[in-house]
Amino acid sequence: MDIFSNAPEIIKPNYPIDTEIGKIVGLVPTVTEIVVLVLTLFYLFFAFLLTRRVKIMNTNFKTPLAPVFSLLAFTNLIASLAIIAITLLTLIK
Repeated sequence: MDIFSNAPEIIKPNYPIDTEIGKIVGLVPTVTEIVVLVLTLFYLFFAFLLTRRVKIMNTNFKTPLAPVFSLLAFTNLIASLAIIAITLLTLIK
């Protein structure tokens, strides 16, 4: 799947792959995909840590809002998993 398939011919990059600039421009989508995937994995790790911290907080501090905090942390974790899935599906060519 070409990311420029719906773009008009005017804005498509037209660098010959033999030149150095063509090789560098050819790597930009690959590097961008790797960076996006790494950032989403960091977010997944953060969401997991947040869920663990909320669980520890709820055991140490008894509040009537403990189930709400747990639900929000779990929802954040599920949302980050969904973002990872969407990212992977988008990056698969």
